[in-house]
Amino acid sequence: MLTVHSSVSPSRASRHGVAMLVMAACSLASIAVAAEPPAAPPPLAAREQEVARQFHDLERTFLRLADLLAASDPRRSALLRE
Repeated sequence: MLTVHSSVSPSRASRHGVAMLVMAACSLASIAVAAEPPAAPPPLAAREQEVARQFHDLERTFLRLADLLAASDPRRSALLRE
């Protein structure tokens, strides 16, 4: 049986081995992420629907603001409703 004497303690060798495994795992993960193609932008119709929804939300917000301003600033409230 061959016995190898090393100046590295078993606990240090174990930590070194764990560190090497972690580095290898990180390298493989980065390769897997890099291999995936970038996500395609959403189709134009989907983007248009999203913008329409956002615009509708904005209109509702202006109407709520107009309701809140009706008593204190009727002129501005009327402008928001136009």
